[in-house]
Amino acid sequence: ELENQVGSLKEQHLRDSADLKTLLSKAENQAKDVQKEPSILQPVPAVFIGLFLAFLFWCFGPLW
Repeated sequence: ELENQVGSLKEQHLRDSADLKTLLSKAENQAKDVQKEPSILQPVPAVFIGLFLAFLFWCFGPLW
């Protein structure tokens, strides 16, 4: 009986290990995709900051 339990535990361990490996590979792929996306969107905040500074200069520039 103990041998059967050990065998079933080994099989369960192998299944769990395979499942975790697939989850890890999926997570790595998602992390790579997320790392690619910000490089596309990084200039957008810089443009908004530039427009905001230009607006401030336009509003308050004559006062200087």
